[in-house]
Amino acid sequence: MTILCGAINSLLDKFMAITHKVEAGDTVSAIAKRYSVPTSAVSGFRSNDPNVILPGEILNIGSPVVQ
Repeated sequence: MTILCGAINSLLDKFMAITHKVEAGDTVSAIAKRYSVPTSAVSGFRSNDPNVILPGEILNIGSPVVQ
């Protein structure tokens, strides 16, 4: 059952990709909080540095934290 659930979640992640367009004043921590994910689940930084995000940048949001 666990293997099946993992496979289903993997497929859902591929088809339900979440992105966020950075706006002036956004921070990685605020974006992560908005989507209920850890900051490590936010990726796709143009600068390859999560400390530098730019307005207009499209970031990928990983899976939400399961509580």
